[in-house]
Amino acid sequence: MDARGGELEALDDAGTSYRLTIPPGALPGPTLITVTPLARVDGLPFHAGLEVGARLEPHGLSFLQPATLVITPARPLNPGVQIPWRVEGERQHLDILAAPVPPTPAQVTFVIRHFSDYGSSSATVTERSAESGRPALEAQEQLGRDLAGASGPQEIRGLYQAYGEQILGPLKAAAPQNCMLAALYLQESHSLLIQAELWGVQDEARSILHDVLGTGLAEDVGRRCLKEQFELCLMGGGDVAGLIQWAVRWEQARQGVGLDPRPLALLGGSVLQTALRDYVQRCARYEVELTSTLNYEGSLPAAQGAISLGPTTLKRQISVYSRLPVVAEVSPEATVTLPAATGPLSYTKYEEAGTGSMETVMAAASCEGSALTTRPGTMRAQLNLVFKVGKQPLTSRLQGLSEELQKLVRRLPVMDPLGGAREVDLEHSTVTVHPGEPTEITKTVCHTTGGLFSKEEESDTWRIEWQQRMGPGADQPEGWTLEPLRPAPGVLARLTQHSDGTQNPVAGIKEALWDLRIDLKHTPKR
Repeated sequence: MDARGGELEALDDAGTSYRLTIPPGALPGPTLITVTPLARVDGLPFHAGLEVGARLEPHGLSFLQPATLVITPARPLNPGVQIPWRVEGERQHLDILAAPVPPTPAQVTFVIRHFSDYGSSSATVTERSAESGRPALEAQEQLGRDLAGASGPQEIRGLYQAYGEQILGPLKAAAPQNCMLAALYLQESHSLLIQAELWGVQDEARSILHDVLGTGLAEDVGRRCLKEQFELCLMGGGDVAGLIQWAVRWEQARQGVGLDPRPLALLGGSVLQTALRDYVQRCARYEVELTSTLNYEGSLPAAQGAISLGPTTLKRQISVYSRLPVVAEVSPEATVTLPAATGPLSYTKYEEAGTGSMETVMAAASCEGSALTTRPGTMRAQLNLVFKVGKQPLTSRLQGLSEELQKLVRRLPVMDPLGGAREVDLEHSTVTVHPGEPTEITKTVCHTTGGLFSKEEESDTWRIEWQQRMGPGADQPEGWTLEPLRPAPGVLARLTQHSDGTQNPVAGIKEALWDLRIDLKHTPKR
């Protein structure tokens, strides 16, 4: 999915439906998302075990606006004994959720800030009491439990004030020296406003946070950390999601915005808008480079008819090349697209030597063919790049922090892009290439008893070979899965193809050599 959002539904063997809804603007860029129904979860502290549950991946993926997971069980549930829970992926810790939307016999609904495992189980009174009394791993989830049990406005105000002073305050104080902590501050302050709106106490929360924390982070912190995200983008093959997410989070905190149907629109008047646009266009730059050779030689058999053709020998060598730059386009609301790129597919080599004879009722002739010239084609390339979360353990992100801050960070969800640079998901990224109409032009000179005559003929030998190998119906489809290439610096992926005569565009040619290489390169402006 991308910034347009969408729905994804999965069914388990029993017929239970798991429908994930991601609103428009919740994702800053294309991301591969999976919903996998769970058959079992080891270690659940409930005798009845798993009732319903799903794994949402990639673990840690966060949203600019919350997503919704609605579980519709194949058989009705007993809502009176249901306990909704989440297992946080990296730390494998179970948190009991104080859900703003209580379970019903027909549905269990989760409002999701980040991906983990989500589910519900039947619990006895004893199990419910034991788990509800155990402190939540995530500080904000504990706040949700406390809010659910609050007796009135005064207690609610005290809970938010304590959260601001104990959690958000230390993060904001450390933010100017550490961009990860700055990102955590923005993430948690925004999530807190969303939680407050879901619980119907947004006015109290916004007032208290303003009294305790003031406005969002300073402009110089926003610019410095945006530049740090640019460096991560350079390492991540052009993934601009971190850039956009940082800028939106910064603006959400500055404006005190929680739930918003159009979060990207906040960037329209942001002081970070110009820098963000510059960084995106400098980082999301690519080249598609195609190099191909086709060499074959052999003989065509004699043919009888109104014009009798004797055996023809033919030797042809063709090389083509194209390099297309692809530069991201950015809308005022930071919607990023990679437009289709077009450019010449040129011949770097075309040689031909052929001899043959022909005979009519009037005369006989011996003929020689040679390469005359070529006409380039127009190549078109379209990139569809998907990125995945890089793997960086939590401990590596805590190095250099004080013991107090480390304890604090361990109570906050580990969300993307806090894990560092993402990387291109080559398994699900594609590039589609159309080579246009490159044309070879041959001159044939024939010697007869009456003199010489010549003719020019156009052919598309290379394109026919491409079509047989790469076009619709060929073994390799037009849009192919990219393969990783480790040794070549700057090359994200490479497609290569080699053949020594198994396919030939001209019947009778016994030896044909075909080589094709297509490189996808990341070419940022640092």
